[in-house]
Amino acid sequence: MKKVAIIGAGIVGATAAYYLSKEADVEVTVFDHGQGQATKAAAGIISPWFSKRRNKPGTRWHAWEQTSMWIY
Repeated sequence: MKKVAIIGAGIVGATAAYYLSKEADVEVTVFDHGQGQATKAAAGIISPWFSKRRNKPGTRWHAWEQTSMWIY
């Protein structure tokens, strides 16, 4: 069995932990000190991308955005 440690339970850490936990041979441990603000801050960085030209149906970014909205 593989053991994986994830530091931080923000959107990236939580997503990684979720998908890794689906694997049969992986034991996941998440280390997080409590309430943080990184995910709130990151939302301001990601959101402007949604209005760019690259966010058109059929693009890789659009597929990622649609998948992300479905998960969250």
